[in-house]
Amino acid sequence: MDPSMRNRSDPRANTEDPVAAFASLYDAEMPRVYRYIRYQVDSMEEAEDLTADVFHQALRHWPRMQKQLRSPRSWLLTLATHRVADHFRRRRNRPAFPLEAAPNLAGTQPGPEEMAVRQEEVNMLLARLSELPERDRTILTLRFAGELSHREIGQVLGIQEGASAVALLRALRRLRQSYQGEER
Repeated sequence: MDPSMRNRSDPRANTEDPVAAFASLYDAEMPRVYRYIRYQVDSMEEAEDLTADVFHQALRHWPRMQKQLRSPRSWLLTLATHRVADHFRRRRNRPAFPLEAAPNLAGTQPGPEEMAVRQEEVNMLLARLSELPERDRTILTLRFAGELSHREIGQVLGIQEGASAVALLRALRRLRQSYQGEER
């Protein structure tokens, strides 16, 4: 990557204008934060509200945090993880993954048969995910919906990079076993 491009897209690089830096961070990371939250809550409206809460909290702390952050993305997803946990703590229940949260994985529009097969696969995946322990769901969601690296997952969860890799491997193994249990 061209170094001049990296500096313009890195919200920490523009320390003279914290508002512009935060706007850049918001533009770059809002879709990822929203997607991460959306995979965990019942509705788009809840996800939108929680995402707004995360960025509101981030904005309040941005002037103090901007220069010391190693990974603004990890920081935002840490805030999102805490906000989602607070949300469920208030509700005192943990719903299954909403079916409409399934991404459209195709670049082109699939036919009706293919859409039905995909929807069935997505429904099965979401059902399996909802049966996993909360930590497994969180790690899998951070990795695949949040698109975080092992290092960033470790930062979000407060664990070492190697521990996050092992936790992800174990979560994937448990997910795979849930599929294999049905095939028998």
